[in-house]
Amino acid sequence: KTAVDKRYDELKAAFDANVKKDHVYDGFNFDSTEVTTQFAAVEAAMGTYYDPLVNGLVTDVDATIAEFKKAMESAGIRDIIAELEKQAAEYVESKK
Repeated sequence: KTAVDKRYDELKAAFDANVKKDHVYDGFNFDSTEVTTQFAAVEAAMGTYYDPLVNGLVTDVDATIAEFKKAMESAGIRDIIAELEKQAAEYVESKK
């Protein structure tokens, strides 16, 4: 083997060692149809609270985070999480 071949083998081995193995959720796509209203409300809360937070546009960060959490709960984030978990479980079960 030439030096180039050896280097190629080293690089390929390093690449292959870092390639993600197949995951149980590969191919899973969340369908938000059942939680469309909640999804829209969560997106609105994200725009109202998250964007200003990450861009440093709020004066009282702790109060804004508390309001953000309340808004997410009111928007139905728990419904979205429950639907996501349900669909994910069904997807995994269908792959068995």
